[in-house]
Amino acid sequence: MCLVAAALGLRLGLTQSRMDDAALIERAAEAYQRETGGARTDCAAVPGQDAAIRLEVRCGAGTAIRVFTVDHLGQVARVTGDAPET
Repeated sequence: MCLVAAALGLRLGLTQSRMDDAALIERAAEAYQRETGGARTDCAAVPGQDAAIRLEVRCGAGTAIRVFTVDHLGQVARVTGDAPET
C-alpha cells in the first residue's frame, strides 16, 4: 500500500514539475480574464524575487494591475491588486 502511495506521489510530483513557464502564465492569464473580463494578452511574467516564488504574472494596465504569484509547484500562491467589481 505504501509503495503504491509513493509511486502515485512521485508521478503527481513529476507532472507538476514539468509544467513550463508558458503554461503557468496561460493559467494565470485565463484566471485574470475570467475574473475581470480583461484580455489574456494584458499579462506578462517576471521571475519571482523570492526563493519560494517561480513567477509573478502581472496583468492589467495603469493602476489596475493584478499580480498572480506562482510557486515552484505551479500553484497560484496569492493574488494581489485590484479585485474585480461586482
